[in-house]
Amino acid sequence: MKTLNILMVSLALLTVGLTVNAASWYQVEVIVFDYLKPDLDGELWFDNPGLPPRDKAVELIFAQPEVTAALTEAIQEPVPVPSPPGLAANSAIQPVLPAVSVTPAPVAYQVLPPERYHLRDDLRNLQLSSAYRPLLHIAWQQLGLGNTRARAVHLEKLAGSDVTPRLAATPAPAAENTEAAYPPPAPVFDGLVRLRNVNVLMLDVDFAYFPQDYARILAVQPGAAGGPSEQLLDSLADYVRLTETKRVLLNELNYFDHPLFGILVQVSRINPDDLVPKPALPETAPDTLGAGQPAEFE
Repeated sequence: MKTLNILMVSLALLTVGLTVNAASWYQVEVIVFDYLKPDLDGELWFDNPGLPPRDKAVELIFAQPEVTAALTEAIQEPVPVPSPPGLAANSAIQPVLPAVSVTPAPVAYQVLPPERYHLRDDLRNLQLSSAYRPLLHIAWQQLGLGNTRARAVHLEKLAGSDVTPRLAATPAPAAENTEAAYPPPAPVFDGLVRLRNVNVLMLDVDFAYFPQDYARILAVQPGAAGGPSEQLLDSLADYVRLTETKRVLLNELNYFDHPLFGILVQVSRINPDDLVPKPALPETAPDTLGAGQPAEFE
């Protein structure tokens, strides 16, 4: 119940006052992969680069679209007002809230079902290649906001998790504060993707990648005959970081490259009829975004 309440509040913040405008909504699709036979070309990393900051990032919503729609409606349902003391429940003067017509609102950062993905062929090519290993394939819908309001989306992968995450039929239960019987899965990557609309579309990526076989990768590089010493390995960070910003065009495949891993991103416009949940367009769309949008980004 606690997790359900948190999800309902999150949906309320993301749906209230959003403008249903085809020019404002985008599908962001991401494929993260690593190299099975990386060539560092002499590059080594000795300093801990730090992890991407999550403090102003948002998490994606993995509930099934119909669950999201139901929760959105539940948030907007009127709450009955109790009768004043001394009045019968069926009193003629009992205050009653007027009926509210609820229109499903599109939800920002809703994960889209796999049938909506545009890069399925690209994923298949990576899977069939002996040089690459896909780690994550995901897509979501969001508004294109300016610098101060755009939010980075947090993406992560743990060892053993699916390449294409599944949408949950119900919100996930809250984790219990009990000592785990087994160690937690090892992280594979932890990253942020931020889309900004500043007359042109800008994309910021910031990823930390945790190679599962870092010692072997370093040992096979030129100049590392015999493998790095234990002392050297102890001083190395157990992950590398990729931070890059570039201008993107709609429907263009964008590549962010690191010697150990890569990221493919495509941004495409979403028509109003394809938003999740599917909204009913108002006769006159508001000119500005409502107060339900995220706070300013410093």
